[in-house]
Amino acid sequence: MSKPRALTAAQTIVSLALAIALVGGGYLVCTAPPLSPALSSALAWDDLSPFSKDQLSRVAAAARDFSFGSHDRTALYRTIYQVNRELEGNRSSGLSNAAQPSGFPDLDGLSEQSDGAAFASAFASARDAYVFDRSAVEHLDDVNRVATATLPILAICILVGAGGLFALARVAGRRAAAVPLIASSTLVVGSFSVLGLWAAIDFMGMFSAFHGIFFTQGTWEFSESSLLICALPTELWMALGAIWLTVSLLACSATGLIGVRLLREKTRASL
Repeated sequence: MSKPRALTAAQTIVSLALAIALVGGGYLVCTAPPLSPALSSALAWDDLSPFSKDQLSRVAAAARDFSFGSHDRTALYRTIYQVNRELEGNRSSGLSNAAQPSGFPDLDGLSEQSDGAAFASAFASARDAYVFDRSAVEHLDDVNRVATATLPILAICILVGAGGLFALARVAGRRAAAVPLIASSTLVVGSFSVLGLWAAIDFMGMFSAFHGIFFTQGTWEFSESSLLICALPTELWMALGAIWLTVSLLACSATGLIGVRLLREKTRASL
């Protein structure tokens, strides 16, 4: 392969790696531990749920940790047990105006020290308004599998992108490294602009298409009054999408500006 072709191939590989890294930056922010519960505390559908926004926020935090963190099923069930025990206590004290507990889980024999199997057994016949049913937990398992596979890919892309830029600058000069910086930021901005327009016109259509890439049809659809949806409602996902878009576009702006500055350099001084 001739030197110009080799240089072009290297720049293309580095550009794609950087583009994935730029998108991944927004993803990492959106999956940070504090964000989902903070948004849930403001946006949770407590009007459709027997639980308060604070309780739904705690469930959202546990769901986030199960999906993107520890993947501890017992910890997830324990949080659901805790909010149901609080709801039960409020009703017995006459402090809650929530709906009648049709389908309320049988908490007899359960405690903070119960294991995952005991929680799962107690929740098996309860309504999804009070617990994460089997399909909800299986969906979060699927999310965890996707997240677990994503992180190594993202790490590799960051290493290839950063290492590739350094190598290009050393071998072919700083201006050669400018091409992947500009190309990657342009690619991400263009892609996100299309997705942002799609989301503005039909967010649920875009949301469904996104899920269809990673999950089997029907495995991520739940009733509006389910605990999973009330804790993590549509508005929360729209807010996360906006944050993802903003973070990635800011990163693209910085990357593109650095690339333009390097491209305008008249010298080929190495780093």
